[in-house]
Amino acid sequence: MIKRRQITLAIVLVIALSLGGCVTDSTQSPAETTTETTVGTTTTDKSTEPGTQTGTTAVGGGKVMADVVSDPPENATVVGFTDDRIGNSSLLEDVLKEAHGMGDGSINVDGKGMEQVSKALADAPIYRGDEFGYYIEYEGETIQVVLARYA
Repeated sequence: MIKRRQITLAIVLVIALSLGGCVTDSTQSPAETTTETTVGTTTTDKSTEPGTQTGTTAVGGGKVMADVVSDPPENATVVGFTDDRIGNSSLLEDVLKEAHGMGDGSINVDGKGMEQVSKALADAPIYRGDEFGYYIEYEGETIQVVLARYA
C-alpha cells in the first residue's frame, strides 16, 4: 500500500512540476510555507458534503489524500488530531476517518473546502522529505495527509 501511494505521489509530483510547480502563500516566511501539489484535472465525486466537488471542473479546489503509515519518516513530527496545532475541519476529519477504516482515503474538495483544510493545517508541522505531508495521529494510527491543488 505504501509503495502504491509513493508511486501515486510521484506521478502527481511529475504532473505538478510539468504544470508549473508547487503552490505556496507568498505572505508566509520560507519556514512557514505549506507544500501543496498542483494538478490539472476534473473530478467526478458525487458527494454532497459542503466543500466537496460535485462533478464539476475543480478550479481552485483539489484533493485531500490520507494514508495510514506504520513507520513515519524519522524526522517527521506526528501530532494528534486533537492537538491545538490542528484546526477544526470536518473535511479533514472525514478523510482521516476513511483512512483509519480502510488504510487510505481521499476526498475531492472545491476551493472553499481546500481553504478549510489548509487553514486547519496552517499551524501543523509539515514534513518536507521524500514522503512529504502532514503526519497526524488519529484513533491510535499515524496517518500521512497530503494536499493536492487542481490547476
